[in-house]
Amino acid sequence: MKQMKKKYLLANRRQDRTFVPLEKVPVYLQSELIPHAKYYTDIDENGIILDQQLVFREFQIYYHLIHLSEDTGLTTVLSDKDYVPASLNGLQEYNPAFPLKLKLPAEEKLVNLFPEREFVMHFHVNFDSIYLHEMIKRNPLFQVLNPKAAIDSNETQEFTPPRHPYRATLVNYLLMQRIINCKLVGEIAEHYLHRKAYEYFLTYLHYLETPAPIMLHESYIAKLNEIARYIIQNPVAAHSKETLCRKFDVVPEFLDEPFRATFYITVEELIHQERMDQLFRLLTEQQHTLTYVANRTGFANYKAMKLAFQQHYQCLFDFFLNLQ
Repeated sequence: MKQMKKKYLLANRRQDRTFVPLEKVPVYLQSELIPHAKYYTDIDENGIILDQQLVFREFQIYYHLIHLSEDTGLTTVLSDKDYVPASLNGLQEYNPAFPLKLKLPAEEKLVNLFPEREFVMHFHVNFDSIYLHEMIKRNPLFQVLNPKAAIDSNETQEFTPPRHPYRATLVNYLLMQRIINCKLVGEIAEHYLHRKAYEYFLTYLHYLETPAPIMLHESYIAKLNEIARYIIQNPVAAHSKETLCRKFDVVPEFLDEPFRATFYITVEELIHQERMDQLFRLLTEQQHTLTYVANRTGFANYKAMKLAFQQHYQCLFDFFLNLQ
């Protein structure tokens, strides 16, 4: 029997690999690079692996692109036991609505043989549990990782993930896309990506608290998706749960557990998350007066906008503006 060859997700191997500079990453992979990341590559006749790593204080972001030959298997080196991973893996999940595969052009010398290669995406945010006690004070939702930590920071308790898998939803998939497609650089990128990693991991914590998925009629699922898309596209107009109930003619209970179980986030959190993302984009992507930005994002005045921004992105507003 022919022995299966193996390749590894390099970024998980801690310090035994040296990251490669941008100019050493093949041209056909560069469209997928996150400028703020460190890059690791493994390219030979057995396949192609591009790993990208972003390290923050409490979180690590990994984005793997994987293309293997038929007789090659993938071996993942497990993260340190202190890290809790929240993972979307194209090797384990298939949902056409949230594709975890993409096609990239082959290198120039092979383009006549096969113009494209298919890569599998594996994305995860790891939380460093060393900061668990601190994060519980910031957001009690983190307590699901260790229910005893709020009482005694030195006492640990293992948590067991639910039997149903953490899967791609409209919300966590959108957050993943915002991270991997982020072309910002410098400290602006650091503040934005750190916040997105936090928001993404919160969806995992909601998943841990969610019982087995609620069996809903297709029409109800379609209505939930319609509402979630409306919030994402119109976070200021969405305003509140009550506003959405009136607009979509649903009862408040429909936007409680069914919404949270479907998207791993509450309605109120999604409205706030999308409103603040819109604020960030208006401040960084276009030239507008601060008065215009405040009006567009639903703040009564500049002072209210400044305070909300600083609380959300953990960054002084004036310092942020000076970075641009």
